Amino acid sequence: MSLEGRIYQFRLTKVELAELALRLTWDSFMLGKMRYLLITAGILLIIPALGGILAIGAGLTTALLSLPFFLFQALQNLTIFFLVLTVLKFLSYFWTFSRQPVSQEMRLRLENGCLYEDKVSVVHQGSSFTAFPETPGLLLLKRELSRKSHSYLVLPKRVFSGPDEIQAFKAYLSTPSPYNQSQPQTQSPDSGSCRFRFTFQLSPDDFAHVYTELMGLSRCHRPLWRNGSTLLSLFFCPVLSLIMATRFIVSGDVIASLGIFGLGLFLSVFLLFSVSSIREDVYRRRMRQNRFPINGSGPWDLSFFPEMLTVRREQDSFQRSWDAYTHFYETADTLFLLCIENQAIKQYVFIPKWTFACREEQDAFTAFCQSRGKVLEFVHIPEIEEPERIQKKARRRNILFWCALSLYLVLLIVVSILTGLHQSGL
Repeated sequence: MSLEGRIYQFRLTKVELAELALRLTWDSFMLGKMRYLLITAGILLIIPALGGILAIGAGLTTALLSLPFFLFQALQNLTIFFLVLTVLKFLSYFWTFSRQPVSQEMRLRLENGCLYEDKVSVVHQGSSFTAFPETPGLLLLKRELSRKSHSYLVLPKRVFSGPDEIQAFKAYLSTPSPYNQSQPQTQSPDSGSCRFRFTFQLSPDDFAHVYTELMGLSRCHRPLWRNGSTLLSLFFCPVLSLIMATRFIVSGDVIASLGIFGLGLFLSVFLLFSVSSIREDVYRRRMRQNRFPINGSGPWDLSFFPEMLTVRREQDSFQRSWDAYTHFYETADTLFLLCIENQAIKQYVFIPKWTFACREEQDAFTAFCQSRGKVLEFVHIPEIEEPERIQKKARRRNILFWCALSLYLVLLIVVSILTGLHQSGL
């Protein structure tokens, strides 16, 4: 079956977005399975151990006989923990996707061994997709971003004529071809009309610095409460605490319930401050460990024309008109062209200032962008210009957060065990 020139046009439905959110929820657990295994082992070991200690301290010689009861308490708390975490992860992904381009109409085209996103003029080499997992209603084109993260390009199965076409689609992108061995080319204007071209190489540390500035710009526009990961962090402790507190209120332990719920609210505030911190040192460490969700290191090739601009990288390339960008920002070390919609950065292009041969070239480039209708604004990023003060405040918050978290877990376990002991008559 020949798929050359085949076009797939679609828009994901709410049901398909929910299916995608469910898949990513599962992926998040698989990527962090070691962390969750440690949590599971900790809960299953700590609660029975503390239960035995408390029972012995209360003079109960039959404490060892109550081991099944303590294991049941541990399993009950473990089930509540993972149920709340799963629901909040799912809602976070679904809420985020409903407001991102993945929920908008898409037009994909197969040509020359590559996959073209016609709506945004993006070209993907077929070899950039490492796997093609499926869900009941979706075909996912997987790309590895780092050791701990990946992304999906999503197609609903309803756009295919049947399973045979799906297999042919996978084979088309998997088959090596001359077009997949070289950089795919976008249909750019005549190279003679190119006004500026920048080619540069970013190290992991360089990209961590640029990303820190980008996050600072994002924080200027998008409130934290509108970020999906922030919602997960902010509501997890209060929701988990409310469920636990409700159990104890039913048992008559009102004071313990209020204490647990209060600590849960306290922790959620510190989680909010935790996700609000922008730490270049953290980004650098994760980039070096290949754990960062975005890999911007490597070669970049940017060309600026009077009508549009093009960006080429190792596996992808794209071109966009100047109208696609709404803001032109300058920070201490970088120039940014951004597309900001609904207070969120949808697209970005950056030019490190060290790529300019001299100050005059930077001024000429700035004047060219302004002639395209982009007004330059300088933005102060405290995380870049005052890193020591920011890191010192972050360390203090981390210490206080872990102290509060330890107190919360101990209180939760002790109250749960004491309530169980009281109910069982031990």
